Amino acid sequence: MDFAAVVLYLIIYYVRPQEWSGFLSSLRPVTAVMIFAVVSLFLRERGVQWRNLLRSPQDWLMLLYFLYLTFFVYSDSENYKLARNLFIIYFVIVLTLTHLERLRRFLYWWAACIGFVVVLALASQIGIDPLEAKYYTMYACKGRLALPLSIFNNPNALGHSVVPLLGMVYFFFIWRRPIFVKEVGFMALALPLVCLYLTLSKGAFLAAFVAIVAGLTVGRPKVVQILILLLALTAGWAALQKLPRMEELRVPRQEEGIRGRLMAWQFGLEKLHTERYGVGLFEFGKAFQRRHGYFKAPHSSYVEAGAEQGWVGLMFFVGVLYACFRSLLTLKITDPEEERLRRVLLVILVSYAASSWMIGWAYKNVFFVVVACVSAFHRHLRERITREQELAEMQEASEGLPAPMLPAVPVVARSAPAPALAGAQGASGAGPALRVATGLEALAIAPAPPPAAPPPAPKTLPRFWYRLGILDFVLIWLSTYAVVKIWTMALQRM
Repeated sequence: MDFAAVVLYLIIYYVRPQEWSGFLSSLRPVTAVMIFAVVSLFLRERGVQWRNLLRSPQDWLMLLYFLYLTFFVYSDSENYKLARNLFIIYFVIVLTLTHLERLRRFLYWWAACIGFVVVLALASQIGIDPLEAKYYTMYACKGRLALPLSIFNNPNALGHSVVPLLGMVYFFFIWRRPIFVKEVGFMALALPLVCLYLTLSKGAFLAAFVAIVAGLTVGRPKVVQILILLLALTAGWAALQKLPRMEELRVPRQEEGIRGRLMAWQFGLEKLHTERYGVGLFEFGKAFQRRHGYFKAPHSSYVEAGAEQGWVGLMFFVGVLYACFRSLLTLKITDPEEERLRRVLLVILVSYAASSWMIGWAYKNVFFVVVACVSAFHRHLRERITREQELAEMQEASEGLPAPMLPAVPVVARSAPAPALAGAQGASGAGPALRVATGLEALAIAPAPPPAAPPPAPKTLPRFWYRLGILDFVLIWLSTYAVVKIWTMALQRM
């Protein structure tokens, strides 16, 4: 029941039935499914064990992040409830995805939800249009594909939402699959590619390019990785420039949309340096309006987190992404299904981190869902490696024990029971009767079997990242500094 609850939450987030019907909206399905998910955790057989609440570095960082937002960052009651509910959903998903099979099925459902959005958007172009998206695309969005739903109501939002599906389809249906499954995978891959193309979103094109390169390079030999990167930075980048609207990046300040984004980034950088705790949750647009007289979104998750939460808030946001990357990149995995899920999660994470430079997703559900999935994967690896370490210690201990010895059984002389045997012995004068060992006697006098060969020494187990250390906090600070440096350089050079 708990797994059904989180899947239902995922479906409601992407399909958004509350926006299709006023009646469904009045039922408040998001709140209802959240209550259902929390209650189902406590009603399941094993209940909720509080010691399992914080089992990964991601869990600790998310808890500290929530406490920081609660006590230091300004927010009104409604905005705080929105942020609080997102953190609750994070921990509900983590506690629900208790083993690898559940994580795999959850990712399948996630891909299916994005696939439904893709089909809905493409179907609107051929006359199957329950949301009247074609009219919205042609007039409100000037021919760029979009859906009249709150989280897909502009081409950029739709394009960036579709990007993770590319990696999901590739690794679930093409990578190391039989040929007949690959054929289905390549046909399925065409749908998100066409949808992404029709959005004409420069930012989504760039995010997809980064995600594809990351998916093709991860896990390969170093020489192959270098060749792929060289090919991507030459032929791949040249091909990317041929896509619609990409020529606008050659002189970015002459394009109206990019100029608006740069203004938002400049305002956000100013607030990062002048406001210790930021301007407050969901307050960027209002603060920008007070300065310039009109509302403006931050157009970047990093700008949004830095301007609204200050330096410490930006460090927590970047730190959570750092923890996810470290969990997925630093551990060697030999099981092919674990490796498949690792690559799926890594491509989703890369696409989110890349898209976050161009779209404000700091408080979107996708951030909390992807971090929850990585945390669940981290927990699974931790449990498996802990079991392997315990088994290795047991084997090492058993090697030091002496081999078991059979107890000595005395050989009992048996008199000849048959008269013929006695007569024969007496006639021949051969002396005392021979004793024949049978049963336990034969076992006792039999030579001892050679000792069993000791079990092979266990292979050296990989070191695992159990908790945050001083080095991690140093790397988080350096990562945050790098983000701000890139942010500043983008303003100077664009």
